[in-house]
Amino acid sequence: MVYTYYNDYRPYVRYVRTSYTATGLTNETTYYFAVMASNESGDSGYSNEASATPRTGSTPPNSSGGTPSTTNPPFNHNPINVPKTQNNIHVTINGQMQEGITTDAITTDNGLTVQSVTIDAAKLSEALAKEVDKPVIVIAVNSSADKVTVALTGEAVESLKNKQAIIEVHTSNGNYKLPATELGMDRFSAQLGDPVVLKDVMVHVDIAKSGIDKIRLLENTSKKGRFTVMFPPVDFTITASYKGKTVNLDKFTSYVEREIPLPEGVDPNKVTTAIVLEANGRVRHVPTNLTLRDGKYYSVASSMTNSTYSLIWHPMRFADVEGHWSQAAVNDMASRMVVNGVDATHYLPNAAITRAEFAAIIVRALGLTNNGVKSVFEDVKSGDWYAGAVATAQEYGITAGDEDGTFHPAETITREEAMVMIARAMKLAGLDTSLSVAEADAALSKFADRASVAIWAQQAVAATVKMGLVSGSDAGLQPKSDITRAETAVIVQRMLEKAGLIDNKHSE
Repeated sequence: MVYTYYNDYRPYVRYVRTSYTATGLTNETTYYFAVMASNESGDSGYSNEASATPRTGSTPPNSSGGTPSTTNPPFNHNPINVPKTQNNIHVTINGQMQEGITTDAITTDNGLTVQSVTIDAAKLSEALAKEVDKPVIVIAVNSSADKVTVALTGEAVESLKNKQAIIEVHTSNGNYKLPATELGMDRFSAQLGDPVVLKDVMVHVDIAKSGIDKIRLLENTSKKGRFTVMFPPVDFTITASYKGKTVNLDKFTSYVEREIPLPEGVDPNKVTTAIVLEANGRVRHVPTNLTLRDGKYYSVASSMTNSTYSLIWHPMRFADVEGHWSQAAVNDMASRMVVNGVDATHYLPNAAITRAEFAAIIVRALGLTNNGVKSVFEDVKSGDWYAGAVATAQEYGITAGDEDGTFHPAETITREEAMVMIARAMKLAGLDTSLSVAEADAALSKFADRASVAIWAQQAVAATVKMGLVSGSDAGLQPKSDITRAETAVIVQRMLEKAGLIDNKHSE
């Protein structure tokens, strides 16, 4: 049995004994204590309050001198009205509390505290039957555990999927917001072996503090990358187990939100973005915005992968964009690790950009990662710096290349070619790019050079104009002109903001 002694009802000391002696107290000062007991089933409520006042007694000094000793103070026991909870787990469906729908256990694993929460499939199904489609299920675990794991059977997952439910897991280390469609058994069956018995499949959604190896890896990377870690890394993991086989769900078909709480005292203006820490120590940006809820700030990171996440501060300022019309967007996108300068202080905002560079920027902006797919373009070689980015852009349908199977990575990209790629990225970001012929004509009608837009690009160009990503200039759309590095940063920033994936708090 572990006892926690509380000072002002905040944890003061954890003690694995039935008694504890408080030392270092000040005479004539009254101290108040309450005790909370813990075991594998969870925490108890507070005990009755006890108070004690150490005083200087009249015991004479010893023969060698010294000060009088302190007498044992009287220990007064007073009942207090502190709310007691038998369970630190709260489950709601559309805001309505659900009783008896979970069981839990607390264990240790390699010195880490693990709280496991299991959802009762039958009770969940019964509760869902009373709800309309798209219910929101919140599983809040108010615990200081290093790791929280929520377990659902395949039956429970399918019940949630059939209702198009949203699952939220809230912990002190971070929150997860998952569309149940992303957890459907069709995502696992091929790896687990088809068919599977749903009641025997266990899906685990885990949120855990990263181990010391990852913490050190991120620290080393931060020194090389010249950024500051604002929140220690957190692991977000989903696994499915069946007949002794366990597989990971690492990739989603749409953006999944993770919330990371800002620690007390951290200035929200000094959180630039969330990043993913890769196994090789590299980091990549994921679209991030900031939200304030119940007086607490959270960074909301939207990503299509599971991995290790952290928050960083990475302010960037380029000397050659000072006073330039693109200054705010360029510095913001550079701070978020989306665009790079030509050196530490220069961006060259008016320079053209290559097709490979443009594809890489879109991939970084959307927080995409290469899933082992290789480029099929004949002129993109595996050793090229952009090979992974081009392959990723191709995998997600952002690039298509030419009919002859080439991509022309080193060629500069025109404005209409760039807008076609951006329109495809908009779909991935959740923006509506569908336009009727009449709507497309209306969007382009204000530009004198609209006739020079290639037929194959008209729909995409119109979509970017209607969404407000492209506004043209006095000279019109200039579809055949090269897009500049400044224009690229501005368009990409606008796309992420319109999709709600980032906020504009870093825009100047």
